[in-house]
Amino acid sequence: MTTTAVLLRLEIFRGWIGEKEVPGDHANPVIAGTPTSWFSLVRHPEVTSDEVANCAGAVGASLVLETFGRAGYALADLDSTDPVTAATAEEALAEAIAHAPLPPLDTRLLARTYTNFGIDARANPQPDDIVVVPRGASWQGHVMLLDEMQSGLRRYKCVGANQRDMTSIAYVSFNAEIVGIRRPVAATTKDLLAAGSKAGVLRASASKPWAEPERMSVMRCRAISSVARTRSKKISGPLLSRSKGANAPNIDHSAVPLGHV
Repeated sequence: MTTTAVLLRLEIFRGWIGEKEVPGDHANPVIAGTPTSWFSLVRHPEVTSDEVANCAGAVGASLVLETFGRAGYALADLDSTDPVTAATAEEALAEAIAHAPLPPLDTRLLARTYTNFGIDARANPQPDDIVVVPRGASWQGHVMLLDEMQSGLRRYKCVGANQRDMTSIAYVSFNAEIVGIRRPVAATTKDLLAAGSKAGVLRASASKPWAEPERMSVMRCRAISSVARTRSKKISGPLLSRSKGANAPNIDHSAVPLGHV
């Protein structure tokens, strides 16, 4: 078991910057088609193509991996040479997948499902909050994580998936239409109802309270993402050579179409 501080979803997301969708029949194994891919982590392993809209799947996966890290584990523990460590890490990951605070299973791949998730943070946005913006039809949208409030430039710096078919930085003007800025809360029915979730669609993700975790170092979180790529590469060969995290472009929300759904 890895004895470290737990993760923040933003640091996990930053480690994914540069992950690209792979055109054609293959898929980037970080996104789809492997046991630790985004779609598998949010309990939709039937999605095996990375060309399916994946912004909401990535946000959900970051919540799952944050919960996994809060339990004291990293993906590297799944490949530990110590069979006990590997087995307990697998159990912890299964527990995180089952009980991480997420929207309902049947809607968690839709960006706008996050507009009723957690508590409203629009009055006091903070890094790590979930940002939902309109895109496409009225039921569609795009979801990202808030990275930084750039007050001098009057814009939000966000990080999200499915932006020019990759995970990258996007900038959203303070004057742009924003559907919601949300902050996760305890994943119990009582707490989610108190936070304003709609009773008709609410499904508790866990019976145990979920507290805001401590911050793990950026290096540690990026190492976890690197391990995910290495583990996937064993299955999928050189597909990940397309991903160039260091060269991920900054994307202006007002000028570049973002992925949606």
